Amino acid sequence: MVKPKEHFKMYKAGKKWCAMLLAAGLVTFGLAATADASDNVSATAVSDPAQITAVATSQNNAVNATSASSTDSTAGNVKFESNTQNNAVKPENGQATNEAQQATASTTVKAALADTSANNSGWVQNKSNNQWTYYTNGRVQSGRNYAYLPTINGTGSNWYLIDNGVAQSGVQQWAGTYYDFNPTTYLKVTNDYVQSQWGDWYLFGNDGKIQTMVQKWAGTYYYFDPVTYLRVDNDYRQSQWGDWYLFGNDGKIQTMVQKWAGTYYYFDPVTYLRVNNDYRQSQWGDWYMFGGDGRIVSGFCNWYGSLYFFNPATYLKLTNTFFNGSGYWNNWDTYWADFNGVVHGVKYFSQFTPVWAGWGCAGASLTMLLSIRNIWPGVGNVIAGIPQGGNGGQIGNPYNGAGFGRVIQPNALAAYAHRWYGGVTDSSGATISQIVNSVLAGHPVLYYGYSPYDAGGARNHCKIILGYNRNNGLFHVYDPCYGNGGWGAYSEGRTAFDRGWNSWITWGQLASEYAGQALSIY
Repeated sequence: MVKPKEHFKMYKAGKKWCAMLLAAGLVTFGLAATADASDNVSATAVSDPAQITAVATSQNNAVNATSASSTDSTAGNVKFESNTQNNAVKPENGQATNEAQQATASTTVKAALADTSANNSGWVQNKSNNQWTYYTNGRVQSGRNYAYLPTINGTGSNWYLIDNGVAQSGVQQWAGTYYDFNPTTYLKVTNDYVQSQWGDWYLFGNDGKIQTMVQKWAGTYYYFDPVTYLRVDNDYRQSQWGDWYLFGNDGKIQTMVQKWAGTYYYFDPVTYLRVNNDYRQSQWGDWYMFGGDGRIVSGFCNWYGSLYFFNPATYLKLTNTFFNGSGYWNNWDTYWADFNGVVHGVKYFSQFTPVWAGWGCAGASLTMLLSIRNIWPGVGNVIAGIPQGGNGGQIGNPYNGAGFGRVIQPNALAAYAHRWYGGVTDSSGATISQIVNSVLAGHPVLYYGYSPYDAGGARNHCKIILGYNRNNGLFHVYDPCYGNGGWGAYSEGRTAFDRGWNSWITWGQLASEYAGQALSIY
């Protein structure tokens, strides 16, 4: 303000001349521009999730989940209000929203000007919308800046994002990424999971930048979509360092047994990585096998040199039980899983090797029957000890056939088997349907029929039914009378019953020779 100039005018009052002072005041106002902020970068405010575009954020404070020295950006426990969905980005809405926001900021400035005198400097709150605007000598700086200014309603100074002088709050785009500014203090938010002005939730890191991909928060790990920045729920995602992780209904990284994509997987509780080719204990105590692709295993599985079988309904390893392959690995044979779960099947033995016993079929077949229980008395020993004579014993020398009258009978053969295992029973009288049921339950059957040299007559030859294919109705048969002249069909006696050592026969073929004499093992 300058000193006014003085002018005097003379006039007469009665007999006296008087002087009247005329004063003209000229008031000028000093104008001063506000200083630019050191980080002045042009950017656009956002008030809708559709405005967010993908921003490559190589500076995200990602933490490798396997690292023991990972830095936790946790600022405290967080309650997730709702499960958010990943929404497509709509960048075409950004310009319209930005223009609307700038118009709002301009209106705010004009309204605030009405509340301040021309010489005022500092923060002024708009009484109609409570927004804060910063003035320098009665004017605001145009544009969008991140400026170091006196603290709003406080002492000292802080950094604020201002747009045409108006302090910004909520999620805002700035310097090529996104930040959140507290709606009360207007200060940048760090290390927090906050709700935006449009309702979605976002994680902001140590430096305040919005976070993407795998991040540590509140004592665990989450994944944030690199396009939408939203937390990902119920998905298997690749991290920024290349490994894959599963995230659950609440977005948390998953461990141990988890259902995903119609099956089950196991995720290591230390590394969070999917486990392949391993037998692991679940969080509820049971053990399960996971294959080469990480999927839970059902059916047969080779593991450390042994064969196992996992129940298709419960996925648990079978132990101490008989079972049928039921088509797994195209296998319909009978098996027994021992107390450790190791699977044993019927092993083939010939009556011609390692010893030659042309009339020793019963001993060789009994040795095969016992093998499913992992019992190995030796085929030579079993043939040599076959009971002879009365009470159903064999009549005739098992090696050269001298005095041969009959093969040992089912009752005597079952009693003889009890020397090694008491679960062998005489099941004579069983129908073929009952044999099918027994085999499908995992129990092989020793039956009496014809040898490759027979064309009919008395049934003096023992064989093993070790499998039944439910799909085509065929029986899997081992015949011990091979290894003398050959192994394949029509390599021995060239009769209708010369089917080879390992054959699949029809129901009718079995009925043509089976007359009701049989043994089973339980």
